[in-house]
Amino acid sequence: MTRPSIPWTGVKALVAGARLSGDGITTPRQAQPSIQVNQWARNGKQPNATLSTTMSQALNQAVMFRGKEVWGGGASFTGYPTSAGTGDRARWRFAFHTGPYTANLYAIVIMRQPTAGTTASYSRLDLTPAGGSVQSTTFYYGQAGFNAYMESLHPITQIIPVIADTDYTASWVDVDNGIMLTGCVYELASLTQNFSGYLPENFVGTGPIYAEDRGNLVTVANAMWRRGGSQCFNFSVDNGTSPLTTTSSTWTNVLDQTSTGQPTPNTLGYWLDMSAKGRKTQQASGVPIVLAAYGSSSNQAACGVRLVDQNNKQIVVLTISSSVAGWVTVQGTLPATYAKYDLQMQATGGATLSLNAVSCYEYEP
Repeated sequence: MTRPSIPWTGVKALVAGARLSGDGITTPRQAQPSIQVNQWARNGKQPNATLSTTMSQALNQAVMFRGKEVWGGGASFTGYPTSAGTGDRARWRFAFHTGPYTANLYAIVIMRQPTAGTTASYSRLDLTPAGGSVQSTTFYYGQAGFNAYMESLHPITQIIPVIADTDYTASWVDVDNGIMLTGCVYELASLTQNFSGYLPENFVGTGPIYAEDRGNLVTVANAMWRRGGSQCFNFSVDNGTSPLTTTSSTWTNVLDQTSTGQPTPNTLGYWLDMSAKGRKTQQASGVPIVLAAYGSSSNQAACGVRLVDQNNKQIVVLTISSSVAGWVTVQGTLPATYAKYDLQMQATGGATLSLNAVSCYEYEP
């Protein structure tokens, strides 16, 4: 039996102070070590302070540091976008679901100097929780003073309070000549809203271990698994006033606007790895997801947006039938495998389908 080799990435990680997990994936030195199940949780063993402490530590770290990015993207730096004038310029849209312990979003944006105007320009992120009102956060760059060089780019950050375990829709807007180039938005979690602080990590020998202590572990783990799923993908046009349009009744690839018929490995699409995301009971049924689309149908005919696999099997489809642009969502399942999917759109009944954005995220009702 030969000794397994350590990948070069693993060697560099070890030198840098990280360690390798059992499956060869590098983890930070500060990460909680793997729990030795056969030592601390074998059948017949009495409740143990060390095991209870390490389980609490592992779940605390998982909640705090295993959040997800809900959006990331932006415009091409080629040609440097220019100011669009006073007022609002709609840019990107997306939809997502906050995790069960998400307290805030952390937003990082890259802006450039406005190329026109004398007012303080800015970009704005509008968040709307399901059944709630719009919450706006602004990102200011400053006044005009055009500079085409890289030093004109300016990173700006904001921490934005949000509601945990909630569906959100969102849009980016440039205001009064503002120019946002790119950015990302990810979750910041907290346990304080649920358990008045972290799960206890101070169990000691001969000390009490209460049923509530074990129950909270189960509550946290179940909530993270069922309600803290990741963002699968986001698609959005760069200019919110110029959606993709089609009058064709043929299913057409959204990303390249030309491919029709059965997808191939070469058509533009998304590779999604759901192989470790389904519970045992979901290996046959699939991983629950939500597909959300922002668009309109000119004459209220039932137009469609769908995900289809390389076998030309329709996985999930939603219908857009309103003449007023808005969000439409549908729940579905993705097979618990690693596979490629194409995003397609279709107009029906002589309508013009206008499509601004599509998001897909894991969510178990």
